[in-house]
Amino acid sequence: MRPSTKGIAHTADKVSEFALSRQAQAQALDKADRARAEQRSANDARIDSNASKWRYAVAEEKA
Repeated sequence: MRPSTKGIAHTADKVSEFALSRQAQAQALDKADRARAEQRSANDARIDSNASKWRYAVAEEKA
């Protein structure tokens, strides 16, 4: 019969403070990326590709 020995118990419940802070930072970065992407798509929708500021004006030569 084998003797019953208890090894080191690895608990998944105990998470280091560093891991929690890194997870919170990653979530904050993901949230910021989504907000930037949404803002970028909203700004891109407002751009009028036919606007005069995108056209090159021909400079008139004065003689």
